[in-house]
Amino acid sequence: MEQEIETIKLRISEIKREILSYAQEESDDAKNTALTIAHKKVEKSISKVKSETEKDAKTIVEKGEKDLILLRKQIDKSFAKAVTLVVNAVSGD
Repeated sequence: MEQEIETIKLRISEIKREILSYAQEESDDAKNTALTIAHKKVEKSISKVKSETEKDAKTIVEKGEKDLILLRKQIDKSFAKAVTLVVNAVSGD
């Protein structure tokens, strides 16, 4: 009888180790799955932010180019007026 009890104890101990090993494997699998999902979500968010940022940057560059063209026109217009004023001042008008 004692031999049977000892055999049962050993078997229970083995089953406990197997259960703990299985639980650890399942835990690792769940962790890896969660990390993979989180990584994909982060990549998607980064991609979206990058796209929006590039769109905003393009808009800013386009506005800057338009403003530069307008500024050049104003400089050309002012330059022409300045030349006229100098010519009039020199000619005595």
